[in-house]
Amino acid sequence: MLDYSRALDRAVDAAAKQGVFVVAGAGDEDQDACDASPFSTKRVLTVGGGNTNDERSWPSNWGACVDIFAPGKGTLSTWRGSTTDTHTLSGTAAAAAHGAGVAAYLLSLQRDLTHTTPAALTDEILRLSVRNKISDAPGHTPNQFLRIPALTK
Repeated sequence: MLDYSRALDRAVDAAAKQGVFVVAGAGDEDQDACDASPFSTKRVLTVGGGNTNDERSWPSNWGACVDIFAPGKGTLSTWRGSTTDTHTLSGTAAAAAHGAGVAAYLLSLQRDLTHTTPAALTDEILRLSVRNKISDAPGHTPNQFLRIPALTK
């Protein structure tokens, strides 16, 4: 069940106004993400989950408040226990980690972060995305898939 919290939305808005880039998984309830926080605020990069078949991975949330999709099914990750343990993750939390990683990479390319705002970073991530990739995105869900730009020197 999704929950809306005006307090959480206000906290996210305040953090973004101070320059904090907020990324959140869209949730895994197969519901409209706009009905919950912090996805209902425009100051968070909301990431839905996709799979290797270019589909929305069930049960990723959807809707106009989802900004972008990223790998959210069968994602290999590090794991607790040792420095070499791995685990396969699924869900929008795994997808959000991809979004945060691309954001960090893009920030690492900037010589001067003085004028880099969370909104500008989101715009750049969306500009670089692959459009019309998700075959079953509901009509009002932005159909964009996260893409990391080619590494250049």
